Amino acid sequence: EGGLGIKDLRKWNEALLVKRILDVLKEQSLWAKWCHAYLIYRSNFLALTTGGLLSWTWKRILLLRPLVKEHLKYICGNGESFSLWNDPWLHRESVHALYGHRVIYDTGLSKVASVSDILSGGEWSWPQTSADLIDLQQRVQVIPNSTRPDSIHWDKARESFTTSKAWQALRHRSSEVAWHCVVWHPHRIPKHAFILWLALRGALKTRDILLESGYTQNALCVFSCGDIESSTHLFFHCPYTANIW
Repeated sequence: EGGLGIKDLRKWNEALLVKRILDVLKEQSLWAKWCHAYLIYRSNFLALTTGGLLSWTWKRILLLRPLVKEHLKYICGNGESFSLWNDPWLHRESVHALYGHRVIYDTGLSKVASVSDILSGGEWSWPQTSADLIDLQQRVQVIPNSTRPDSIHWDKARESFTTSKAWQALRHRSSEVAWHCVVWHPHRIPKHAFILWLALRGALKTRDILLESGYTQNALCVFSCGDIESSTHLFFHCPYTANIW
């Protein structure tokens, strides 16, 4: 992509925090269980606010939720571990986000209800007491359920999560350049590759650039050939460097 492959540490830290978010969602570690016991308590992780006295790490985790949610795929099984209202199991959105708080009242179900509460004999069974609930009943028909546990995946179902995948998803991507294989080939000499990279980026401090920046009063080639010194001149036209290249 035309760079040196140096990671943006802020984005890399976010990619590492994504792993912590998945741990919390799946309760896969002792730390995640502690978070559920003392930080989340009887609420839902995705519904927590960022106000109050929070540690820096926990606040960063909470602020990352909207971005991470775009890459999560919730697959309903028996519905026992998914929040009916707050987890994005309904076509990657939560019921509360789509229909608001009124729909909770219309069902007569608890705010901490799980998806399994509207499953009856393996079939979706929403109360039909409002237009929103009738619409919900129709929308969920295309979502399969089973007796298997619910599962959460990163981007693609059945693929394991890695921090590298999170990094690739979160970082800013540039267009791939045509010359990357010329500079970063397997047998490169690092110093030579770096100089060539600078030349291709137009970043070598040749005299024409130094003149534009006001650091020199003379842009003529240092090898006294009489031409303006530039990257193109040094690599392709200078009679002195032609004996080297």
